[in-house]
Amino acid sequence: MALAINLLSACNANNESRYYLFRHAEKVKDGTKDPSLTSQGKERAKRIAALLKDQPIKKIYTTDYQRTRDTIKPLAESTKVEVVLYDPAQLRKFAHQLQQQKGTYVIVGHSNTTPEVTELLSQQRITPMSDDEYSDIYLVTITKPIYKVEKLSSD
Repeated sequence: MALAINLLSACNANNESRYYLFRHAEKVKDGTKDPSLTSQGKERAKRIAALLKDQPIKKIYTTDYQRTRDTIKPLAESTKVEVVLYDPAQLRKFAHQLQQQKGTYVIVGHSNTTPEVTELLSQQRITPMSDDEYSDIYLVTITKPIYKVEKLSSD
């Protein structure tokens, strides 16, 4: 997995945009609207950071929930990349904003928002995520007019 990501990094051209999109890690099921991560979720956040730490990330985007912020925290701390909040109720506008930028970006979302933003960026149909899926990482590569999406894993 790390080898594949490193090889992809070497192919990153100036006219190419890349987006790593994934759902937050495993959350505590405590019935609240803003739960924290489980110990398994904290470990997954560390694995994601290890997988992406060598990527030339320009910016990290996350929703304003504890579980998404905690998922991206290890990567943000290790890379010192700015974390910017986005509104999950404005996904079409957010995807349009992302498409105007060149470079590599990380987007952390939820089981409903991650497939939708991936679809908007890649112009390809993405299978919905179930509520117990946490390992999928989508890599959308845009070198216009080519839109490519790959499914990676944080397991």
